[in-house]
Amino acid sequence: AKRDRALIAPLIEETLRLNPPGPVIARRAKQATRIHDVDVPAGAIVALNLLTANRDADLWPDPHAFRIDRGSAAAHLSFGYGPH
Repeated sequence: AKRDRALIAPLIEETLRLNPPGPVIARRAKQATRIHDVDVPAGAIVALNLLTANRDADLWPDPHAFRIDRGSAAAHLSFGYGPH
């Protein structure tokens, strides 16, 4: 296991999930929307707390633990949404 290169990618993804390069990212809303009970007008700046988002217990069981066996760690938002 010490030289198992297949563990490199999950190790990196889990590291990024728990330790994003920046704790908050900001995005501009392209269109008006509603997030939970908050109306967000088009053009508004929305700040996303990655430290909280990447530890959502609904997405990652035992969210504060470092586990490279998750399989879903690449779903983190450390660089925003989408492939990175």
